[in-house]
Amino acid sequence: MDKDGKQILNSYLLKQLRRQHGLSQEALADACERKSLRVSIATIKRAETAKAVTYRTLRNLAEFYAVPANDLIMEGAGGNILAREQDRFCLLVVIKTPDLLQRQYIQANIERYQPLFKEYHGNNLVAAFNRFTTSNQANDGKPSHTLYSLNQLYSELKQQSSILSPFFFMVTLAPVVCQNGQYQLESNQLAMLLQPLQLIPQNQFVLCDAMRALYEHKFHFSELDLPDMGRWWCLEGWVGYSTQRSPLCGRERELEQVMTQIRKSRQSMVSSSVWIQGDSGLGKTHLLDELSRRTAAQSWRVYRTDIEQAEMYWLDEIFTCEADVIVIDNLHLAVQSEIAQLRQWQQSTDQLLTIIVTAEPPRSEMFIEAFSPDLQLDLLPLSYEACREIAQAYPQHSSQHQELLITRSGGNPLYLMLLLNHNDSGGTLPHSLRLVLQDHIDNLGRIEQAALRLLAVSGQPCSLENLQALLGSLPDLPLLYQLQVLVVVGVDQVVIAHEMIREVVLQSLPDELVSAIHLQLGQYFEKINVISDLQQSEWLYQQFLAAGNPFKATFHLCHKANLMLNNGDYTGAENSLEQAKALLVEAKQQVADKTDYTLTQCVDLELDLMFYLANVYKIRYGWYSPSLAMHYNKIIEKCDLTNSNHRKVNGLFGLWTIALTQLDITKAKFFAEKALEVSESLDDDTGRMLALTALGNTCFWAGEPTQTYSYTQRALDCYSDELLESDLMLAGQDPRMLAWCFLLLSASQLEKPDTDVILEQMMAVSREVGHPFSLAIALQAGAWYHWQARNPAQSLYYANELADISQVHGFPFYTGVAALFSGWAEYQLSPSAAHIDTVANGYQRWLSSAGFKLTHSLYAVLLAQVLVADGQYELARKLVEDAIREALESGAECYLPDLYSAMAQLEDALAGNSQYWYEKALTHRACSPQQEALIRTMQRIRQSPAPINSR
Repeated sequence: MDKDGKQILNSYLLKQLRRQHGLSQEALADACERKSLRVSIATIKRAETAKAVTYRTLRNLAEFYAVPANDLIMEGAGGNILAREQDRFCLLVVIKTPDLLQRQYIQANIERYQPLFKEYHGNNLVAAFNRFTTSNQANDGKPSHTLYSLNQLYSELKQQSSILSPFFFMVTLAPVVCQNGQYQLESNQLAMLLQPLQLIPQNQFVLCDAMRALYEHKFHFSELDLPDMGRWWCLEGWVGYSTQRSPLCGRERELEQVMTQIRKSRQSMVSSSVWIQGDSGLGKTHLLDELSRRTAAQSWRVYRTDIEQAEMYWLDEIFTCEADVIVIDNLHLAVQSEIAQLRQWQQSTDQLLTIIVTAEPPRSEMFIEAFSPDLQLDLLPLSYEACREIAQAYPQHSSQHQELLITRSGGNPLYLMLLLNHNDSGGTLPHSLRLVLQDHIDNLGRIEQAALRLLAVSGQPCSLENLQALLGSLPDLPLLYQLQVLVVVGVDQVVIAHEMIREVVLQSLPDELVSAIHLQLGQYFEKINVISDLQQSEWLYQQFLAAGNPFKATFHLCHKANLMLNNGDYTGAENSLEQAKALLVEAKQQVADKTDYTLTQCVDLELDLMFYLANVYKIRYGWYSPSLAMHYNKIIEKCDLTNSNHRKVNGLFGLWTIALTQLDITKAKFFAEKALEVSESLDDDTGRMLALTALGNTCFWAGEPTQTYSYTQRALDCYSDELLESDLMLAGQDPRMLAWCFLLLSASQLEKPDTDVILEQMMAVSREVGHPFSLAIALQAGAWYHWQARNPAQSLYYANELADISQVHGFPFYTGVAALFSGWAEYQLSPSAAHIDTVANGYQRWLSSAGFKLTHSLYAVLLAQVLVADGQYELARKLVEDAIREALESGAECYLPDLYSAMAQLEDALAGNSQYWYEKALTHRACSPQQEALIRTMQRIRQSPAPINSR
């Protein structure tokens, strides 16, 4: 091998060796420097992405790793993994000439630019090169720009051409593959490359549109008129650093700050430094172009270099230049010792200098520490106004489309320019932009590319722990950060740095692979996560939907709907469940083609979905809704057909609730006892708790507080923490709340001790669980309990909170209940006809109109108490007589003693036979100890000698 030649190294082995030493690319460069082995970060990047490096680099890396140099050469690597890693986008040139002497000249001279491969096809030479820089053996092996070198060869050939020896250069970008250490074009790529050659004009250097977009800041171009070939351009020559390629927008403030610093330095005769940092594509190089132009216009001598292209020669060239302003691009690729040498030279030289450097953020600290720059600038994404200024130069796009492109660019001027140069309005990324972004991606290792695929398909941040579990090992994170394809968010989480990088990755993946990754992500996160928020459920639903698994997609969509129910979003929940119904039909149709779920599983999921919809219907439309009763009957039929007895208990519980709200005590007891029977046969505590709660509730309204107390205590004894989640989903409420509510009310009626403790415990748990509907049950219990104890202030406290939560979440039943208790309590505290209206309207608007007959007796007692106190005796008598008749007919006799007592109070007020009604109240079987005490107290007060005024 010639010592000045270049060699492609085994990138896979190089990365392995570096990781074995626990080094990032930056740390490796520094470690080499400490051993007096000069290897820059830019060189390491080239070597690890299979780009040609010098023999000196090979020797230095071999010495550092203490391995034979030949072991690092690409041919020594093993097979398929290497081939996959080193497939890449390259600059491809087709040189066509029929002249034998010209072909011999090309053959002799093209080797000096170290092509990756070259081959002849008739009169056409096809060769591939690195996209940006290549070794120029005619210039001591120093790197030079690939396109500039080819243009130089074109110029030499043009001087020798004549009318009898026409030729042309056609340059484009295309992927090449590496097999057994040799680069080559795939056959279909070669055919596409050679097909349009007859349309290329003679004696021209022609480039595709993607090349022009990538290199417009370095070369002059003129457009060719080739309507059948898309947009092609003629290369007219090297731009040079002092020539401005296009207006610079949105950076006037930064430009003026730098120019002011240079003037200040010249006036004070003190050298200075300026540090400009920003992510890739934000316009650092473009800013330097304009700075170079403006400084040259001031007759200041300007020296400009780019470390990415100059590699290890940049310092020597700076030390020998004569300049007033030194402009250095991509200083983040320098090692620490080089920065120290630059600083030392600046301090020792007699030249009055302003050094202006740009870099990407990860390596900023070294320069700042060494130079303490006089001016530091952080380039941020362009403002909307600056983006609009750029976009207005492209009138072929409508204002609306320009807005879309500005949004997609994220304020990145390079991305925006490439998007604007693309004439497709269909939302696809332009080829040139894909190539810019793929420059970050194509040469990554297998694990790094797999990480990008996972993150692109996922569309959300991923923790390092999960990324490692999904991939089997972590990618080279420092490399991915340095290339700015990944960024860190939150705590130990990474995400693709820009949405367009994600788009490029996604567009490169076949549909089958995308589906497989969606399935992998869904299965992994489904297994490790307790899905507790809407975003997670929606994300899992989307993963399985995209993976073509409608069964799992339905499952997670249902889960999402229940979380929406818990948050009080009933409209959203219903919409999601309707979507799930349609998706489940698709899942059933695909059962024959699937091995990961069965028809039985689909039927089970359908039952769950029916329960979820029932939870929506009962809250949005009320328990008395005919559609709800029909829905529960369908559930029972489906349970019987599929032998789903556990969920049949939940269905019976729903039918029991409908019967009770319709004041059909007999039917309500039937459904509750049936549910208990099924639960006992299954030895199922979940169903047993529901059934016992239903029986306790029914017995309460039937006027049987002792049985209520017993049933509800037994129900709460069945509770365990694992019941909570399933009941919130299937029953739509905390299973303890109804049992607790009627345990509290019956304990109060029976004058049990520690009833306040029961209420406190119930409220604390309901607030901790945070389920709105369950909290409403608890608040109802608080207002009701304090009404039974005739404590208006405390009853009002709970009623007001119940009204608030019912208004927010749309609970019509509890809105009415809150009105009953608040109207009664406010009248006791401050008598007013408005409070009487609150009670009456609360029932008429929210309860009776929705069919809640169950509450009629409670409503009648509450309203009668305030009507009697207000002297509206005839209205009170009619109300109480109707309520007594309905209670006797329905069997809901819980408040008959209170209604009889109200009749007694009316008789007292009207000097009638009150004793008859007091006796009926006190001797009725439903009269509880609490009611008896209240009635006897009222009897003593009413029958005292004090005069009673009648109205």
